Amino acid sequence: KECMDTMSDLLLRFGHLLESDYEAIMQVTASLLSSNRTMISKRAGNCLSSLSLVASEDLLHKLVIMLLGCIEEQHGRNSHYTRTLVQTLGSISRTVGHRLHKHLERLVPLFIKICGLPSDEDSQTAEVDELRECCLFGLESIILRCSYELTDYFPTIIELCDGFIQYDPNYSYDDEDENDTNDMEGDE
Repeated sequence: KECMDTMSDLLLRFGHLLESDYEAIMQVTASLLSSNRTMISKRAGNCLSSLSLVASEDLLHKLVIMLLGCIEEQHGRNSHYTRTLVQTLGSISRTVGHRLHKHLERLVPLFIKICGLPSDEDSQTAEVDELRECCLFGLESIILRCSYELTDYFPTIIELCDGFIQYDPNYSYDDEDENDTNDMEGDE
């Protein structure tokens, strides 16, 4: 994990000197995203985010295409790995969001699809909620950096967010609350 932190720092401070190694750094670091150790996969994502800051358009394109392909392949299979991939794309969008405009037609619908529907009770688990939260943070970051390019997606994103605002996994929706409210009103 310290190696990933060091590599991130090197890329941020001296990235222009490592240009000949960008591709190798990307390959090795991307392979660490699938680590079962959360700290390693999270730091690998941060390292890729640092790499995206100094990477050429071609290399950034390769990286994003690779991450999107892995998300599409892993969605529904390995939620930890999918969540790490989504977090990595979210981190990249916070770093160089304006450079992701070429990928929005694939990225945004994928994040929306992963979020699912608020009415789908089967997708209301803690694991899916964490993945959904990562997607929503990623969408937020993309909206902040590429708002003009996303105008076609705004109605869908707003509808999605509105649906999930009404769903709070930390709140128990039961009839007791309604009865308690009625009892309190009767006591007055």
